[in-house]
Amino acid sequence: MIKPWTKKVFIYTDGACRGNPGHCALGIYVLNSNKEILYEEGQYLEPDNTNNFAEYKAVIYALELSIKNKVEDMHLFSDSELLIRQLNKEYKVKSPNIKPLFETCKKLLTQIPKYTFEHIRREKNSKADALANEALDKNTY
Repeated sequence: MIKPWTKKVFIYTDGACRGNPGHCALGIYVLNSNKEILYEEGQYLEPDNTNNFAEYKAVIYALELSIKNKVEDMHLFSDSELLIRQLNKEYKVKSPNIKPLFETCKKLLTQIPKYTFEHIRREKNSKADALANEALDKNTY
């Protein structure tokens, strides 16, 4: 943890996978309203999973951290359009491997009073991507 979390946060998440399926990791960083970094982390997940798995695990981790830090207003950004559209209930979750992860997100969201999910272009998510890839580099070489 870099700084104490504020009630309103902006979270950027990314999942990375080398091979699909392959080795997976997540990247996450959290900003306050003044764009100061409150938290950042890259975390190796496990081999033999998909990029969508890694994307969902990043969001689940972000939600768990938000609950732990008593966030009341969370704005989450990801470059995975599929993930964001599923979380915004624009797309159904069809994959049997992803459905339990989606259900976990739904359950965790009941503990966060206000939240939004927004798709951003990949180049606006380069820090979360770099954190995920650093975690992969440390665990796959």
